[in-house]
Amino acid sequence: SDIVDERLALNYEIVFDTSGSMGTNDKIGGAKRALKRFLSLVPAEARVGLIVFTDDGKPRRVFPLGPLDRQRIGASVDPLQASGNTPIKDSVLLASASLVGQRERQQGYGAYTILVVTDGEETVYPQGIHASIREVLSQGIAVEVIGFDVPSTYSLRNAVTKYRAANDEAELSAALASVLGEAETYDEAAQFARIDAAQRQAPPSDSGPAPPVTAGSTQSGSSPVLTILGILVVLLVVVLGVARSRGARP
Repeated sequence: SDIVDERLALNYEIVFDTSGSMGTNDKIGGAKRALKRFLSLVPAEARVGLIVFTDDGKPRRVFPLGPLDRQRIGASVDPLQASGNTPIKDSVLLASASLVGQRERQQGYGAYTILVVTDGEETVYPQGIHASIREVLSQGIAVEVIGFDVPSTYSLRNAVTKYRAANDEAELSAALASVLGEAETYDEAAQFARIDAAQRQAPPSDSGPAPPVTAGSTQSGSSPVLTILGILVVLLVVVLGVARSRGARP
């Protein structure tokens, strides 16, 4: 029924970096295209919100968390431009507030994820970013970060539910697709797993590529349940990807 569907809805608050550094080599152009591809893959029954950054170092809600309207949210992505600072902390807190409220409306059912796409570190409140993320994780909200063309020493890589690295538009598209774990994105997710393994120069194993870095093994503030679920999803994606490729052979 509609009531059941509403209570089980997936919820994504997207924090999209529009800081000045995203203007370098038109990174924001590639990121906007990747984001619109991601929006085309999000399940129709999901709820999506979009937050960007302002010139004065504050988050700006471009699209309220609500039923997915691909045309309207896609149109809100098109005019985004790169300028200003990187207020990741306040953006994550703004996103978590709406997700907590939505979880109450869904009576605790469904899934709640903050997805941060960024090319840099927090610049407005760098001293507070890690404590704020721990607070959000303790509320049962997943925080997934895609570092877009950032150094391997990026500070949030071990502080969140999942961290993925992407060096160009194609890798960013694959990383975004792997967030969903939906049937139609298995191929993209498997592709990302291979990219991630190559970046880490990890030796191949019988079980396939290593899962993305999770906070469960290194950060006491994260949820073991989220970590285990994340690992299971990645393993399922890889297994199904292998099964598909084998089934396609003549």
